[in-house]
Amino acid sequence: MFGFVRNQDEPCVYKKTSGSQLVFLVLYVDSILLIGNDTGLIAVEPGIRVVVALPNELLAAATSHPGYTLGWVQRNVAAYYPAIQIAAVAVGNEVFASPRSNLITLPVPAMTNVHATLARLGLDGSVKVSSPIALTVLRSSYPPFAGTFPTTSRSA
Repeated sequence: MFGFVRNQDEPCVYKKTSGSQLVFLVLYVDSILLIGNDTGLIAVEPGIRVVVALPNELLAAATSHPGYTLGWVQRNVAAYYPAIQIAAVAVGNEVFASPRSNLITLPVPAMTNVHATLARLGLDGSVKVSSPIALTVLRSSYPPFAGTFPTTSRSA
C-alpha cells in the first residue's frame, strides 16, 4: 500500500522508511493518521484531504515570533497546497492533557499567528486552524451535544 509495510502485531499500523526518514500510517474507522519526520516521504493520493500538525515543541516559537510562523506555514502548508488538499493546521496536540502546564497558554496565540499567516498567503479561506483537545479535559463527553467541562478546570 503506497510503499508502506503492515505491522504484524498491529494490523492498523503501517510503516515506510527511507534511510533515516520514517513515516507511520495509522488507520482509524474513517480517517488515516500519517506521522513522520520528512514531509517528502509522505505521498498523498489525489482526493485525500490532510491536516498538518504544528507540534507542541514549536508552540512557543509560533506564539512569540510571527516570522517563525510565516516560515513554518510556507514550508509545511503553502509549499504543498493546492497539490495536496490541506484541510487544516492542527496547532499543538492535546495541550490541556499535557504534563507541561506551561503549554496551556500557547495554543490560542499560536493559532492566531497561524491564521494571520494563512490570511497573508491567501490560504485562510481554504485551510482552517484548530487545536486537538483531549477528551479527558471534559467532565462529560456523552452524548456529544451534552459535553461539559469540570468547574475546576484550569483556564488558559
